[in-house]
Amino acid sequence: MVSGEISIASYNCNGLVDNKKRQSVFTWLKEKEYNIYCLQETHSTILDEVFNFDPNVQIFQTDHQGRWIILNMLLDSKQIWLINLYGPNNDDPSFFENIHKNVLTLQATLDSIIMVGDFNTVLNTSMDQKGNHTTNYHPQALKEIMNVMDILELVDIWRLKYPDLVRYTWRRLNQASRLDYFLMSCSLAPKI
Repeated sequence: MVSGEISIASYNCNGLVDNKKRQSVFTWLKEKEYNIYCLQETHSTILDEVFNFDPNVQIFQTDHQGRWIILNMLLDSKQIWLINLYGPNNDDPSFFENIHKNVLTLQATLDSIIMVGDFNTVLNTSMDQKGNHTTNYHPQALKEIMNVMDILELVDIWRLKYPDLVRYTWRRLNQASRLDYFLMSCSLAPKI
């Protein structure tokens, strides 16, 4: 870790219950050499998980369904709020409202929030979706995500860095979408 810089990987595992797949995924991730790995859709139970948190984690909170986790940690002498999420695959704005409420309840410093994961919706239908454009992709959830981004002053780092580049994180037949996002407080965002 370079002073003031951290590297974070986000990966939708699509299930890690199978021991062979779990070992393969963790071996592959170790080769990547990131500081933090955020995994979604692991399909793990509490019996499958081994908690090995760095002692610099100050606060740990999760929902009862295991769809999000909020950590407050000390990284390179800076307090960071990390939110890792796996959004619902339906138009459920309350999911993102609950994350927002929990962040406010924890009195998170708004200039130190990183939100990463599979949002299961697209933020920009013209750039982040290919195929069936007649589908209105979770409009209420999208409205709430945009509200949370505005209130918490979060920016889409990938889109900030690549404003015109079209890439997708999910594909099926002739459809593709960018469903995975890395949002960050404006003050933490790299200057591009």
